Parts: sequence; C-alpha cells; structure tokens
Amino acid sequence: MVATIAIKSNSEFARVFRKGRRYPGKHATLFFLPKVQPARGATARQASMDAATAREAPTDAATARQDSTDAATARQASTDAATAREASTDAATARQAPTDAATARQAPIRRASLADMNGIGVTASKKVGRSVRRNRLKRLVKESYRSLEPQLRTGCQYVFVIKPKQQALAKKQRGGQRATASLHDLPSYLDIQADVRGMLARAGAFAPPSGFETAVDG
Repeated sequence: MVATIAIKSNSEFARVFRKGRRYPGKHATLFFLPKVQPARGATARQASMDAATAREAPTDAATARQDSTDAATARQASTDAATAREASTDAATARQAPTDAATARQAPIRRASLADMNGIGVTASKKVGRSVRRNRLKRLVKESYRSLEPQLRTGCQYVFVIKPKQQALAKKQRGGQRATASLHDLPSYLDIQADVRGMLARAGAFAPPSGFETAVDG
C-alpha cells in the first residue's frame, strides 16, 4: 500500500514547483516531482570504499586486540568498585523504565523511510472563487487522488494547482461586473477524477502492473 503525507510548508511547495514537471489539465495543473534515483557512479564508488575498508580491517583488528588487553588489565583492578556501582545503576534503571515506556507511547509513529512515501499538496488562489468553493474543489481533487493512490509509484511528490473558472476570468477581463463562481457550477467528482487520472497518466506516475516485466521478458 502506498503511504502519503501532506505537503504543507511553503518551502516544500516551492521545491516541487521549481524542480517538478508541469502537466496542465482541464480543472487543475499537476506539478510532478519523481523519486530521485542514485547516480550511476555512486554504486562503483561505494564498492571501492568498501574494498578499502576491508583492506584496513586486519590492522584495525590488531590494534583493537591490543587495546582490549590493556583495558582488561585496567578493568580487573576496578572489579570491586564496578560491582558496587552496578547495584545502584540497576535501581536507577528500574525507576527510569516507566518514564521511558510513557515517552515511547507518546512519541509519534515515524515513517521507516520518507523516500518510499508520496507527498501531495493542493492549492487554489482566490481567483478560483470564495473559500467554500476553493475548499470543495480541493477536497474533490484529494479524494480523486486517494482513489488512484494504490496504483501510483512511491517516493514521488504531487502538487495540484486548481484553475480558476474560465468563464469568470473572461467576463472579468472584458471589464464586466465582478464575477464570482458559485457552488452551482462546480464540476462533478467523476469529471475531477478523470482530469486527475489523465494528468497522472501523462506524468508517468502509475506503477507498472505486477508481473509486467516478467511477461515482457517471456
């Protein structure tokens, strides 16, 4: 299942606007920022570093053994003092355990890897209409995204910018009276969903079907 977090801060929106690709639709525009893949040379460099580390391992092991011998001699002299302190440490640990458990229960559940999560943001300017209309359209776009979410690739960022109603803009540009879009002329959920699906398809956001690579290779 694809996990998604909300894009809220202005810096996150600006990052997607700056680095993402733009896909205009009928009712909104999608800014799509795909998952960043590691560079080709990164794997080779990592392998070289691992080999160098492996060559240095015997020398490090000999030094560690010598240090261990010296430390063992020092520990033998202070065994009695350590035993006395151990009882005090155990008692302190027992008192600390309930506090640690309470802290763990109150801590928010963190995602294992943000690189495997999607981010979604939806924004609408005042040109779209009053706050009721803007919020309704944003909810329709979010719900359309959620209905398609299981089919999407992971680790990508999606920002939808809702477009103003074209008729209202045209009337305002002609110098007529102020036009305010209302809830009566809202597009339907199915219309919004089709628009969102089309933008995601053009962006290549849908993951390939399970077993697709195997079928092609066969």
